[in-house]
Amino acid sequence: MPKPDLSKLFKPRSVAVVGVSPDRPLIGTRAYRNLRRYDYPGRLYPINPRYDVFDGEKCFASLSALPEVPDFAFLAIPAARTPDVVEECARLGIKAVEVASGGYGESGKEGAALEDRIKATARAHGIALCGPNNIGLMNIHDRSVTWPSPMSGLPKPGRIAVLTQSGSVGIVLCQDERKLGLAYLVSSGNEAVLTAADYLNFFADEDRVRVVLMFLETIREPQKFADAALRARGNGKHVVVLKVGRSALGSRAVAAHTGAIAGEAALYDAFFARHGILTAKDMDEMLELAALLDAYPEPPPTPHVVPMTLSGGEAALLADLAGERGLNLLELAPETVAKLQPHFPPYQRPRNPLDAYGLGWDSARVEGMFKALAEDPLIGTIAVAFDAPASDAADAKWTAEAAEMCGRLQANTKVKFVFMNNLAAGGMSPLVRARVDALGIPFLSGMANAFAALGQWSALSRPCPVQGRAEPLAAAIVARAREAGRLNEAERFTLLRDAGLPMSACRPVASAEDAVRAAQEFGRPVAMKGGGAAVLHKTELGLVRLALGDDKAIRG
Repeated sequence: MPKPDLSKLFKPRSVAVVGVSPDRPLIGTRAYRNLRRYDYPGRLYPINPRYDVFDGEKCFASLSALPEVPDFAFLAIPAARTPDVVEECARLGIKAVEVASGGYGESGKEGAALEDRIKATARAHGIALCGPNNIGLMNIHDRSVTWPSPMSGLPKPGRIAVLTQSGSVGIVLCQDERKLGLAYLVSSGNEAVLTAADYLNFFADEDRVRVVLMFLETIREPQKFADAALRARGNGKHVVVLKVGRSALGSRAVAAHTGAIAGEAALYDAFFARHGILTAKDMDEMLELAALLDAYPEPPPTPHVVPMTLSGGEAALLADLAGERGLNLLELAPETVAKLQPHFPPYQRPRNPLDAYGLGWDSARVEGMFKALAEDPLIGTIAVAFDAPASDAADAKWTAEAAEMCGRLQANTKVKFVFMNNLAAGGMSPLVRARVDALGIPFLSGMANAFAALGQWSALSRPCPVQGRAEPLAAAIVARAREAGRLNEAERFTLLRDAGLPMSACRPVASAEDAVRAAQEFGRPVAMKGGGAAVLHKTELGLVRLALGDDKAIRG
C-alpha cells in the first residue's frame, strides 16, 4: 500500500475545511477561523453547499468544486457522512485528511463499521488520515493551525512536539502556559490509520524538534513504536511518555474513551525502559522534564546532584524528595568540603543538600560555594533551589544574582546548573526567568516535579546496555584498574565513583581516632568494614558494622 506522507498534514500548502457554518460556529468553523486568525500562509477553502459566502470568502459546495486539489482536508461533518467524503478525497488525490467527529469505534458496532470504511479507503490510497474522534493538529513554526480550540494566542515557536490521544489534554497543552515553546501538537484520537508510532517517526526526523511529549492510552503498533523511539534517540531527541490506564478503573475509562486497550502497567514500564523512553506520572512532571531536556539534551557528566538552598528545613525536605525520586545525593568529597568550609561558620559542616545561607547572603561567598562545587569532578548537576515567586519577592533578587554567578562559571565547567522554585503555586519570577533563559539554564517549577525530572535526566549519565554504553564503560574501568595495579577497597570505590557509578564515599583509616575524624567529615551514621588483602569474607568474620552514629560506637 502507498505510504502516507505526514508532511501533507503538518506542512500543507492548501487546506479545505469541510463543515463551516456562520450559523453554528462548531468545530469546522472554529478551525477555519483559527487558520485565518493565526495567519496561515497557504490557500484556504471553506466548504458547505448551503452557503455561497463564508466570512467574506467564496464558499464552495464540495471538495470536487475547488479550483485545485488541496494538500489537506479537515472534515468536521457527522460520522455517517464521513466515509463518502473520505472516498471523494481519495478520488481527487487529496493525501492528508483530518476526521474530527466522533461516533466511530469508541461508540459500538455501527461506529466501528464506519471507522473500518474510512480506514480501508485511506490505506488503499496512501492518505495520511488523522483521527477520527479527535480535534486536530498544529504546526506552530509555519502557522498551520487546523485546530478548533480557543487559545489566548499562538504559542511561541519552540522545540517541543506533543502527541496526545486525548483531545482535552491537547486543549490544555496547546495553551503552553509553561511557556516552553511548541513545534507541533497533534490529537490522534482513535488512530484508525496514523498511530502514535507514525507521529513519533515523523517527529524523529524533524530538525525543529528536540523533545517529544506523548500522552498515551495505548500503543497500537508496538514494534513500529519501538523503532520510531530508537530512531528519535539516534537523532538526539528525547521521548517522554505519560501513560494512563495504569489502574483497573483507569483502564476502563480508556476503553470507554477511544476504544483502546490500556495494557498492563508493568509491561509498558519495561517496554519504555527497554527503548530509552522516559516516563512521567502526571502532566506537571512531564512539562518539567520537557523544560529540562529542552535546555540540556545531553545528560550531565555524572548522575550525582547537589541541591543548594537557603534553608536548613528546605534542605531536609530536598533530601527526603531525592530519596523518593531516585536522585543520587552523594556525600561531598573531603576536598570539596575543605573548599566550602571557609564560607560557613565553624560549627556548620557543609553537607549535601547544601544549606548555603550560613552567615547570611553574601554574593562573593555564595559564588565561592558555586565554584567549589563546580570544581568537583564527581558532581554532575548543581540544583539551585531558592524561593523566587512570580511577585519577584522572597529570594528572587538573590536568585537572579545566583544565575549570573552560574553564567560566569558554566563556560569553564562540565557541571550543569539547574534552577528550581521550591513552591510551584507561586509561579515563576519574571526577573529570574529572564536571566536563566538568556543563559540557557532551565528554571523548573516546584520541588517534587523538579526532582522527578532531575532523577530521570541525571540517570541518563549512567551506563545503559540499550544505548550501547555499558560495555565500553566496563572496559575503561578494567583498563584503569590494571593500569593502577593492586587496589585496596577504598581505591576501588574511588575508581568506580570517578566513572560516574553511584558509590558511597570510602576512606581507609588506621586507628580509632582516624575513624572518628572520617565520620565527622562524612556525616553520621557510617558503616565500617575490616580490610586487608587476605580478608575475603568480612560479614562471616564479624568485620562489618552498620549505622554507627556516635564516637563510642565507632571506636568500639
